[in-house]
Amino acid sequence: MTMRGGLQDTRRALQALRAEPLESVGFVASIQLLAESIQARYKVDITVETADDIVWLTQEQEHVIYRVAQEALLNSAQHAQARHIGIKIQDTGMALRLTVKDDGIGFEPSTVNTNGHFGVQGMRERAAMIGAELTVSSQSGQGTLIEMTLKRELDENTHM
Repeated sequence: MTMRGGLQDTRRALQALRAEPLESVGFVASIQLLAESIQARYKVDITVETADDIVWLTQEQEHVIYRVAQEALLNSAQHAQARHIGIKIQDTGMALRLTVKDDGIGFEPSTVNTNGHFGVQGMRERAAMIGAELTVSSQSGQGTLIEMTLKRELDENTHM
């Protein structure tokens, strides 16, 4: 049991180190590059809609959103048999919303086996780390919709 926990911690640490595009090209461009990479690798059509660079996000928030997007896109491409995936990042000024929707085979979220896999549980844990809400809507044969909403924390120095 301890060995398994150590292995999971190691896997998480290694994945956390691999968000280099965020530092080199910025948040929005890194999401676009991620989608292009997965599209080329898995031969799935991906549509990307993003806001302009979102200046109010912290580096930690950018990393978490990137990782959730990555996991959602990979799950759709690898497991859902999706032909099309749409990813959208919206900035309302008061919140950021990440939406990933596919036309794949879907699944019953309550029956997902999280043993040894990050998947949905990992996305939920990452979202919780930054105070975001994550919802997963799916049914067998109906595709999957993953939505993450991060509310902007405003302080007295923030002007909209």
